[in-house]
Parts: sequence; structure tokens; C-alpha cells
Amino acid sequence: MDERIAAWIRFARAHHFSRMVISVAVLSAVNLLFGAIYLAFPFADHAVDSPIPFRKEMPLAFASVAAASLDSAMRSLEFSGSSSFRRLQVTWLAGSLAVVAVVVAVEELATGLDGALVSLRSMAIWGGFAIASGRIFGWRLSWILPLLTIFPLTYWEIDDLGRRRWWDWPGQPVSSLSCWVMAGISFLIAVGLIYLTPWRASRMRALFLARVSNY
Repeated sequence: MDERIAAWIRFARAHHFSRMVISVAVLSAVNLLFGAIYLAFPFADHAVDSPIPFRKEMPLAFASVAAASLDSAMRSLEFSGSSSFRRLQVTWLAGSLAVVAVVVAVEELATGLDGALVSLRSMAIWGGFAIASGRIFGWRLSWILPLLTIFPLTYWEIDDLGRRRWWDWPGQPVSSLSCWVMAGISFLIAVGLIYLTPWRASRMRALFLARVSNY
């Protein structure tokens, strides 16, 4: 047991645990102090602005911080980590996402249960984008793909009839089935990307080429 605790301590130090704690604390304070402020974004093909509560976009930042917590000074060596190290990584990431999800949900409960559930749904979707971004660009840059979603979510969120589009997950109500489906798909993609380690990808590629060569 002592050895496991020591392994967790080493992992936490290598992955800047204190930096993550500070980041989550700062984001929580920002959400509490400025979450009720409305940000005005222009609509596409509309003369009016789109007022959006700042707290609706905060799950993006929390999800990015959780995914970025896998960044470390030894990230190049971690690509060839053992299965036990991979389990440590997955547990760390799942724990980080769970912690920030709880923080977001607790803060959003002040606006009602529906608001908390919508924020958790946004966390799931942006969490998938953050994990995909981390696997593509490196964990330190987990914010790239989530940030790219801001433009369509603000500029094209309203259709020609003045209704929110079906894919506007921060703005759609908690009853929106399409947004929950998106959250589920995003979660499954994230799980797949975590499972698909470099050596697994190489093995699958080799098996595929072997199958093709047999035909």
C-alpha cells in the first residue's frame, strides 16, 4: 500500500498537481463572481447580439484544465509507459474530470437542477473535445479543440426562425435528446482515444496490414 501511495505522489508531482488545484480554484472563483454576467456575441444573419451567461462557457475551461493535468515534463517517455502506468493515467484523468464536474455542478445548483445538468452535459462534450485535442496536439494544448467550438456555438446558435439549433449544447434545455446523444458520443470517443495508445495503434495497424496481405 505504501508503494502505491508513493507512486501516486510521484505521479502527482510529475503532473503538476498543485498547478491544477490552483487553476480549478481560480476558475471556481471566476465562475462565482462573474458567472451571471451576460456576454454579447453577434448572430449570423441577425442584427441583434446573442446574450449568453458567462457560466454557460465555463465547463469548457474546467474540462480543458482536467485534460491538461496529464501533461508532464516526461511526456515523451510516457508514450511508451507500461500497462500499470496507463492505468494510473486513466485513473488520474477520470478523477480529474470527476472533481471538476462536481465543482461545476455544485456551483450551478444555485441556478437550479436543470442548470447543473446542462453544465454536466457540456462538461461531457467539451471533455471529449479536450481529450481529443490532448491526444492530437499534446496534453498541454487540450484547450485548442474546445476553444474552436466557441465560434459556431455563438455565431450560428440561432437559426433563421429564431430558434436555438439542435447542436447548441450550452443553450439547449436539459430535455434536449440530441445534446445528450452528443454527450454520449463524445464520451465514447474520449474512451476510445484513451484506449488507443501508440503501441495499440501500431499493433492494430500491423494486424490490419497482415489481414490485407492475406487476401
